[in-house]
Amino acid sequence: MTTRPEDLMAGYLLGELFADERVRIEAIMGTGAVTSPEEGSALATVHSVALYTIPTKPSPRVRENLMASLTGRMRLLPFRDRIAKFLEVDIDSAYTILTTVDHRVGWTQADDGVRTRLIMSGRRDHDASLLRAPAGSVLPRPAAGTSAELFVLQGELRDDEGEIAGAGALLRRPLGSRYRHEVQDGGEAIVLALTREHADES
Repeated sequence: MTTRPEDLMAGYLLGELFADERVRIEAIMGTGAVTSPEEGSALATVHSVALYTIPTKPSPRVRENLMASLTGRMRLLPFRDRIAKFLEVDIDSAYTILTTVDHRVGWTQADDGVRTRLIMSGRRDHDASLLRAPAGSVLPRPAAGTSAELFVLQGELRDDEGEIAGAGALLRRPLGSRYRHEVQDGGEAIVLALTREHADES
């Protein structure tokens, strides 16, 4: 009996294929040589499989397979539910935010190459922005009188104490903190920053 391509793809994402099956799927993914409509359909299910698997906290090997299989504008969708909760928005709004990260309009760029795009302003006393920062750059320090939460969507950040945070990590900058976060080698970092302004109590 022939194994269905969609079962092979799910097995690949979960790290559960035999060697010959893994070679077949990797060849399809690497060359785009889809040999049947069924295999084309199987490739199209990669994202939906990942969306249901990543929230179950898979092992590092499984997660690596999943993330490596996600490309293009859909690559950040595994974080959709968490971003909806983080920003207190509906699923559709979170989907839009994550799939428009690569849009060229609406960004401001600093001298060090860090780009910022405001996505939400004045809602419940906080603003939300997307940051895209090249390796070696430092995320902008928080303004005085603000606190912030940073959700890492892509890349790795190192703080003042040498701790490394990767994709999916949630970092907090308390009021008055001047914490420094540097983007590590290996590629661009994409971070969603939720900033809250606090009234001057002096």
